[in-house]
Amino acid sequence: LAAGVGAPNAHAGRCTLEHPPNLAWGVVDLKAELAPLGVPVAATNDANAAALGELAFGAARGMRDVLVLTLGTGLGCGLVANGALVEGATGFAGELGHVNAVADGRPCGCGLKGCLETYASATGLLRTVREWLEDGARPSRLRELPPERLDARAIAEAAEAGDALAQEAFAFTGELLGRKLADAAALTSPEAVFLL
Repeated sequence: LAAGVGAPNAHAGRCTLEHPPNLAWGVVDLKAELAPLGVPVAATNDANAAALGELAFGAARGMRDVLVLTLGTGLGCGLVANGALVEGATGFAGELGHVNAVADGRPCGCGLKGCLETYASATGLLRTVREWLEDGARPSRLRELPPERLDARAIAEAAEAGDALAQEAFAFTGELLGRKLADAAALTSPEAVFLL
């Protein structure tokens, strides 16, 4: 009956995908690309889609004010206030992954520096560990891995096995994420925050 797209930097009003920070796609006209399906097409940011899913089918059913974070390659955030998805004037409200977490920090795919997602995401965690391994000062079992096998899962397994560097990387990441979630909660007063 219809096609729905949830994707990073999807703009609901224009039904476009616009310069997603972790994909080199530029601007994609989703209506034009999906026209061969012959059905109406709607789009929204992937984190907004996740928030709508939690409201309709998940743990947020019956709630009216929530934050839903999608943690993966990047960090997305769907913001629901008074039972409605908040999109803002540009269609990109709630981009917690692109608030500044570290002054003049790491470059981000969005063009800014120090964005939260460059630290608090699977990619950000990996960047932290690689930086710390390069300094050579701390012992870690992660040094034994070939570079292509070093990923967020390997870091998590090392942390669970007691690797101090991996545990410290998770603590550093968690502290940055916690501080920005506290800021977001102060601004939005949600009933709940969901981490997906």
